[in-house]
Amino acid sequence: MKNRDIIIIFCFFGLAQLFAQQKVYVLNPDHTQNIIQNTLVYSPQTFSVHKKMMQSTIHRKVKRKTPEYILLENSIKKLKQDSIALYQQYQKAVIKSQQTNQVIAYINRFINSDKPYDAKVNKLIAAQAIANQCGISDLIYADQDIQSMRENDFVLLSKNIDDLTQHLKNVITRIKKNQKKPTINYTELTLEHIDLKKQLSHKNKYEYYLEKEKIEKNRLILGEEINNIKLSGFFKKEDTYEVLVKNYGSYKVNELISKSEIIANKIPKETTKNLKANTLITNIKTKEQYYIASNLLEVLDYTSPETQIAKNQKYQKPDANISDAYAVENTTYSIQDYEVMILKCEKLTQKLKKHNEAIQEGIMTPDQTKIWEKDIIEARILNNRIRKYSELYEKKNYPVQEYVNEEAIKNYINFDKILKYSMENIADF
Repeated sequence: MKNRDIIIIFCFFGLAQLFAQQKVYVLNPDHTQNIIQNTLVYSPQTFSVHKKMMQSTIHRKVKRKTPEYILLENSIKKLKQDSIALYQQYQKAVIKSQQTNQVIAYINRFINSDKPYDAKVNKLIAAQAIANQCGISDLIYADQDIQSMRENDFVLLSKNIDDLTQHLKNVITRIKKNQKKPTINYTELTLEHIDLKKQLSHKNKYEYYLEKEKIEKNRLILGEEINNIKLSGFFKKEDTYEVLVKNYGSYKVNELISKSEIIANKIPKETTKNLKANTLITNIKTKEQYYIASNLLEVLDYTSPETQIAKNQKYQKPDANISDAYAVENTTYSIQDYEVMILKCEKLTQKLKKHNEAIQEGIMTPDQTKIWEKDIIEARILNNRIRKYSELYEKKNYPVQEYVNEEAIKNYINFDKILKYSMENIADF
């Protein structure tokens, strides 16, 4: 279905849906003038209202931690970091001690072994590799690949096994002398941590301060007083408002403020104007807004037979002032015809649904396809008739939707959706 068709459908049912959703008041200038002149004992005040983008400064109460509390928290955090660093140092010391013990063990294996030099020299090679890792500078072994700059010194030592053995024993003595047992002492950190936690428990954790914030907002501003007979169309109530007689906080003079805002911000009564008007209304079509007395809409509400039917959402025939049918190009369009069309919509919707389900399930037969095509053609013709019917009555200022109940509207919208879906399916089938 084209976009134009969709737009027509929404226009066709727009007014009836609107009445179903909210309380709508109809104002007619002639009716308003008659009421004011012959019924009311006072002249009601009505003002125009416009929106204006305004900047204001608000003060927000902000909660934050006190500087003293943050300082103590940071000290405790640093203490934890120091504790971690101390433990990491201890772990490094443990590893170095283990490596040192390995160096000593390899040297002792070399010294205590009865094997020939060539068969046990690998112990010194392993000891030298570990010594290089843990920072032991003593000469244990050297050749062209390992500590090549000290190769000559090691060659001289290794020529005499006794000299080499004594040298290695001296190396062990020096390593043991410099070796320290890894220890860790948390006492000082623990005492400091206990003291800081105690101080923290006696401090106020939070404080409150006022923070300024600039905001831009569309404000409702009172305009000029207008003549009530200028109000024409469909209206809805928004809320009850007061008007400021002077600036108050972030609010400006002549600004409309809702009752809830007045209570929340404790705005004094003397800052508002003493007007008979107190209710904001909106023209549903033009979106123009006005400030009126709270009960004025009820007093001026124009309940013609047509608008009353739409509001009550009852299915009724047109009154005596509306012709039962229009003849255009020898074609008759009556309300009775419409009754038949709406009922037919619902029946066709069920048929199209069954066809679509058959396609989805893959059980559509050739014979059923022919019936399906026939039903789609019938549905399209019916849809075009309803649209033409609607357009004709709209031209005569007798909108059909004023005589349609809500259930009929739903049936037609559902019918239109199923028809559109079926036409897409048949194009791909």
